[in-house]
Amino acid sequence: IIPELGIGAGVIQLGVAESVLIGEFLHHAVQHLREGKVDKVFLFPKVFTCFRVIIIKLADRLHNMRTIGCVAEQKRRDKARECLDIYAPIAHRLGMFKIKVELEDLSLKYLDPIAYQEITESISQKKLERDEYISAVTDEIKLKLEELGIKGTVKGRAKHFYSIYRKMYTQNKSIEEIYDLFAVRFVLKCAREDEKRLCWQTY
Repeated sequence: IIPELGIGAGVIQLGVAESVLIGEFLHHAVQHLREGKVDKVFLFPKVFTCFRVIIIKLADRLHNMRTIGCVAEQKRRDKARECLDIYAPIAHRLGMFKIKVELEDLSLKYLDPIAYQEITESISQKKLERDEYISAVTDEIKLKLEELGIKGTVKGRAKHFYSIYRKMYTQNKSIEEIYDLFAVRFVLKCAREDEKRLCWQTY
């Protein structure tokens, strides 16, 4: 195919073949995970053989989850479970936090719609208050770090729905009993030998 259509077409053809193979592998992996025949520690190294294909598969699954509302309920639940078991952890391993978060939240929407609605309604009612609080906290921390001469960035974010749901489930609490609905992240700019000291100083 390369001599006839060019190198680009050949690469696309190889990518499609790899995508099909990895898609089949992930499909069988889901079945084995459900049956307890394999764990994720064994699975993930097998998946990360071609990053570009994995990224395409993640994008495809994210699109499917965004548009899956019109399919049968059981199929939605099956796809959502696959996302939590396979695709969200893969996105996490690759550092794709936004994709991981959206896959987990969409999965929760179809696996436990009542809890999802309860959380989203509660969070939306407090959104303005929470955003103002996060902004005030991060601004104060930035000023303090500047006073100490510590360089870096400070980012605040609201915790996503699935993270809140998991805490409710593991700690047996209602949404009203979950108070840490946001997180603050520090990324320091420093020499490697100063990392530990500055991290503790920042903390």
